[in-house]
Amino acid sequence: MNDLKSKYPKSAKSKKPSPGGSRPKPTRPSSPSKGSMKPPPKPVQRSTPPQKVHKPVPPKKPPAPPARAKTPPAQSAYRETPEVPGSTRGVSPTAMAAGLGVAGAAATGDLNVVLSGISEELTQLASDVTFSDHHQSVADLETGISDLIAQVQDFRARGYQYKNFLERKCEVLLQKWQEAEPQIRARLDTASRDLIPQYEGLSSQYAQVSSMGRLGQTQVSSLNGSAQELRARVNATEASLQALYSGVRQTFYQTQVQVRQVAWLLDQVDQASFDLLAGENIIQAVEAKWWRDGRDSGPEGILYLTDQRILFEQKEKVATKKVLFVTTASEMVQELLLATPVSGIESVKASTAGLMGGQDHLDFDFNTGDFVNAHFHIKGQDSTEWAALVKRVLNGEIMRERYYAEGEEAQAEIQATETAMTEAPTNCTACGAPLDEQIVRGQRQIECEFCGTVMRW
Repeated sequence: MNDLKSKYPKSAKSKKPSPGGSRPKPTRPSSPSKGSMKPPPKPVQRSTPPQKVHKPVPPKKPPAPPARAKTPPAQSAYRETPEVPGSTRGVSPTAMAAGLGVAGAAATGDLNVVLSGISEELTQLASDVTFSDHHQSVADLETGISDLIAQVQDFRARGYQYKNFLERKCEVLLQKWQEAEPQIRARLDTASRDLIPQYEGLSSQYAQVSSMGRLGQTQVSSLNGSAQELRARVNATEASLQALYSGVRQTFYQTQVQVRQVAWLLDQVDQASFDLLAGENIIQAVEAKWWRDGRDSGPEGILYLTDQRILFEQKEKVATKKVLFVTTASEMVQELLLATPVSGIESVKASTAGLMGGQDHLDFDFNTGDFVNAHFHIKGQDSTEWAALVKRVLNGEIMRERYYAEGEEAQAEIQATETAMTEAPTNCTACGAPLDEQIVRGQRQIECEFCGTVMRW
């Protein structure tokens, strides 16, 4: 027994034989117990791992595009496009081909980037090959110049006496357009006949290449070259069209703005709460806000310039009832608040303010009247042009823009004006008070500030 105890120590527990005296099942010596079993290591994959997709980093300075047909600076061949997955922002496909090169793109795995850039270029070319802006300009010019001539004749009949350059400007426009129109139409027909089919072929070529499972350097290079060729032809056509009539087109739209301003001005005068003086002629008007009550605080309305006065008429809806700061009732207020002779303007100054100088302002200093100065925020017109116009009225140069109907003579009108100035009264014909207001050229009416008598001569 002692021998058995020494052979099998207490610490080593022996298994009891199973009932029935059967022997225990043999176990695999190399197999670990179930609780300590670890999964076998995975076999090493010998196949080549998939190639890591290279995501290009946009260069700090995009590579310069290849040489192209000369185009005017304003007609850039490329436009800023939004960033899309897989593309380099601001780099056109032709610039990619020139800077990185299709071969270089293949070496770095960037053929997808080049293809994405070509897609963006095709989107832009789809619009450019139609030359839709030129077709619209041709349609505008075809009837627009005749409409301008008719509108000028209309506001002359309504009594507008300035901007005498408009008649000649419209005549020259019509002449230049009639000379250029046949060439422009022929050039646009040629572009439609040649460039649109070329674009359609390029689009089909792109569809074939982009549907390939694996991009090839040769196919992408051919596609990129075709895109460059089409872009060069579009640019060349654009440049030739610009050379044919860019001056005519620009002058037409500029004149259209001038004519519309005069038509609007005459409508405002017809609706005004005041009357022009005898011999007084309107020159210009603009929507404005008078900062009479402080910065950006005061009435809104129309600022008028005539050959005799500067006027401001309040013309706005004013709240008459509010509930919790919400306007529930309003009324239109229209009243002449400022009327000062141009001779009382001591100085005028133009300025700009706001984001990117987008707000135009005018400052007047007066040496007569109820106001020493006035600040206006004008809307939709250039304050520098306005200040220059006021100065031309002050020094008499505005008379060079005076319109004379057929049969009238400028010299006779000037002589009549000078005669009228010498005939102007110096004292009130009713109360005898002295008339201190300075008479300006063309003025034929004055009001006595003491008794209110209106005198005309």
